[in-house]
Amino acid sequence: MNNKPRVLIKIRGLLIVCQPLYTIHLSPLKQVGLQIALCRTFLNSCEITNNNNLNRKAMKRLIGIVAIGLAVAFNTSILAQTHYEVKSHNLVIEGTSNLHDWTADVENLKGNFRIKVEDNKIVDIENLTVKVDANSLKGSRGNMMNSKIYEALDSKKHPEISFELRKVNSISENQGSFRLNTTGILQVSGVNKPVNLNAVGKVLAGGDIEFTGSTKIKMSDFSVKPPTAMLGALTTGDEVTLKYTVVVERNLLSDK
Repeated sequence: MNNKPRVLIKIRGLLIVCQPLYTIHLSPLKQVGLQIALCRTFLNSCEITNNNNLNRKAMKRLIGIVAIGLAVAFNTSILAQTHYEVKSHNLVIEGTSNLHDWTADVENLKGNFRIKVEDNKIVDIENLTVKVDANSLKGSRGNMMNSKIYEALDSKKHPEISFELRKVNSISENQGSFRLNTTGILQVSGVNKPVNLNAVGKVLAGGDIEFTGSTKIKMSDFSVKPPTAMLGALTTGDEVTLKYTVVVERNLLSDK
């Protein structure tokens, strides 16, 4: 029969105490400190059964060890995750028509990212949200084309185009670049559709991260009627190509 001292710690509710820390906007070190404090407070309040009458010092030492271990375990991933925001972008929409090809540049774009980087390698993307001002699209054919774009997108009613990451399907490295295959929700003109988005990510020398890629979508999938002009003599194609280069930088305010 095993006669070694046994300590039974009831930790019901522990996840309720620790889980909210993932969304508190504190620096990683402050999150660790706060988590340690909460773990210690919680464990001190737990019902501890000492079958062999361990002394109080030994119990306190055990509580401290368990608290620190839990805090480190829960925060290992947090320490490696960093908030980023858009530093610069070049997003172009390319389309066709029965008379000539056309393009539209996106002037206003913002985004929030939570990216896990280890040894200058993109390990995971925890969160990614990009928002485009639909009224900032500028067509290659001037103001008349711009008005046709805004009309087609119903930009007065739906002034924002957005993409929200749902899942990172894969990340593969190739000579310092990282090929990402992701799934997310693209919202255009108030209509949400799941899309697969492939991109190439690269950690730059200063710590910024560059994403480049392209994807094709059909306007009709989002209930957008392809614009026409010249009394219907000019008709645009349903499919357009989105080409982008986005550079993100660390958001120091979010990490404080």
